[in-house]
Amino acid sequence: MPNLWPVFPYTNFHQLNLDWILKKVKELDTKVNEDIEEVIMRFVNQHLPTYLQNYLEAHASEYLLEATYQENQKQITMEIENL
Repeated sequence: MPNLWPVFPYTNFHQLNLDWILKKVKELDTKVNEDIEEVIMRFVNQHLPTYLQNYLEAHASEYLLEATYQENQKQITMEIENL
């Protein structure tokens, strides 16, 4: 009767293939997430300033905009208040 459990190293090829597949799926997931984040940031950096400028120019008498840049976190915080 054949042995049902792997006795020698790497005799369970199904397990090895599953590990490899899971590794590749995780790598692909990471790459896709990085690419999506890059595309979103590029879009935001290109279009958001123009959109905000046009919107605030059209409604300049209605809103007050305050923006602060935090150097240590490389983050811009914007507050828009209704007048």
